[in-house]
Amino acid sequence: MLRIPELVLMQIARSSTLLAWQLIPLPSLSIVIHLSRVPNGGPEYRYQYWPIQHMYYDKEPYLPTHPTNMALSERYWLSSKGISIYVNETSPLFLDQNNYLDNHLCLIAKNKAPYRHRDSIQLNYELGVFLDPKTAHQNMVKTHLGKPTGHPDERMIQHPIWSTWARYKANITDKIVETYADEIIANKFYNSQIEIDDKWETCYGSAVFDPIKFPNVTALVQRLKQKGFRVTLWIHPFINRDCEPAYSTALQNSFFVKDLNRRVQMSWWQELFIRWLQANVFMPSLQYSFVPWDYDKETIAICKKYTDLHANMTPEILNAMQQAITKGTPVNPPIWWIDPTDEEAYKINDEYLLGETILAAPVTQEGFTRRDIYLPIGTWFDPNKGTIINGPTWLRDYDAPLDILPYFIKKKHY
Repeated sequence: MLRIPELVLMQIARSSTLLAWQLIPLPSLSIVIHLSRVPNGGPEYRYQYWPIQHMYYDKEPYLPTHPTNMALSERYWLSSKGISIYVNETSPLFLDQNNYLDNHLCLIAKNKAPYRHRDSIQLNYELGVFLDPKTAHQNMVKTHLGKPTGHPDERMIQHPIWSTWARYKANITDKIVETYADEIIANKFYNSQIEIDDKWETCYGSAVFDPIKFPNVTALVQRLKQKGFRVTLWIHPFINRDCEPAYSTALQNSFFVKDLNRRVQMSWWQELFIRWLQANVFMPSLQYSFVPWDYDKETIAICKKYTDLHANMTPEILNAMQQAITKGTPVNPPIWWIDPTDEEAYKINDEYLLGETILAAPVTQEGFTRRDIYLPIGTWFDPNKGTIINGPTWLRDYDAPLDILPYFIKKKHY
């Protein structure tokens, strides 16, 4: 006998409708979305692509316990035509994208592990239709996502975090940490804080300083504070096998990380180090772990230049954060945020905004010293060249050698 799903419609706002499909008994329900108009949304994934049309899911559960993450993000999708979809957290949701159907996303509700068993399947989702995606997202912030209630302290935004991890790995002692702090000062870099990273404990999970590596932590912290550093610790979710009783507790509750020693080894090189820093300049915070003086004087000079630029952008970053608190707008939105009707802007995956005033176009490909840049509507000032450009327009083969970060400031903000 053919089972027909029951559909319940409920208008919850002028532009939003709650749809609740229910099938009794089982096995599954699904809706299919064409991806040509869906530039944003979905989970955080180990291998992240943007626009999301390039993502691939094979009937994967939308849960943070999934091996490839599925973390952080809400069950929320946003189309370039102002349509939003929000799936209720009670639905046992699986994703299938570019698998069963090319260029389609399937939202599937199934009575299957890792979700608990249930007597009926429900696929509850809210469908909103708005003037444009910016309006749709602002409505989603109001109804589901919420606004931040504050921002980090100004010093952490203005100056870099210095971590011991990448440079020293687990081979840290009180003398190494203090020498590291002295090097930062000697090279004339500022700090928001110094972070004592991996292997400061007697064992993973003990939360007790190793007395051989750190015989007098109190004295070390006092000296670092006298040098102008705040001090933080790396706190982790793993526990060593012989770190009792924490290990036994974690084992019983499946908290521990399996295959603890399978660590990906990678070597950093000067170009990647500098380009990575440049890509982060207009984001809320910088963190160093490898340090510029591990390379050469050119690297030190370039990194100092862009660390200082980030510090000078603190008022803009704080203003964008304040807008996030009061209006729910992103601190670093995609460039279509300025003009949601600009179809070309939806195709750009290597530029971003700080608020609505600064556009960053970092070089993200190895060996490249030129790139094409798209500027959306508005009048833009180019600080690198001192020129004014009217958008929307393409800047082809923009010259960007290693010491140049292409960025643009919108008129009335320079």
